[in-house]
Amino acid sequence: MKYKIKDNFLNTYDFKYLQDLLLSSYFAWHYQPYVTNNNPSSTFFCHKFFDFRTRTSEHYERIEILLSKLKVKALIRAKANLYINEGKMIKHPIHKDYDFSHQTALLFINTNNGYTFFEDGTKIESVENRLLTFDGSEMHASTTCTDETRRITLAINYF
Repeated sequence: MKYKIKDNFLNTYDFKYLQDLLLSSYFAWHYQPYVTNNNPSSTFFCHKFFDFRTRTSEHYERIEILLSKLKVKALIRAKANLYINEGKMIKHPIHKDYDFSHQTALLFINTNNGYTFFEDGTKIESVENRLLTFDGSEMHASTTCTDETRRITLAINYF
């Protein structure tokens, strides 16, 4: 598995701008009955900014600084994921974002004991303002957390 980690990816001002939005009580989250592959082992909440060539959120402009810094040439999908503390650590099913080679960037919004893991067993801890990039056609998965009320990631799939 080939991946890159960059801590403090965004400057403090830009990161706080995104973090404050995603942690606010007025930000709209949408219930999802399964994390991957119709597997109801764990549910989560999602907010899509962009999907299927369409802006799907009134907050799309808030992620443009991230897209610019990533040097996105073509956006496939951009979404925020919120995993609730379910009282135990839940590993979600391993999956590919898409079957074709592309870049995936995960920006961790809050520090917690949840993580992203790969098929080879590599674990990347959730540390706020940490960016993890990898080929989204590689097998990977997420977890919940047990030390905070929620785990939030911003996921970008792009070329």
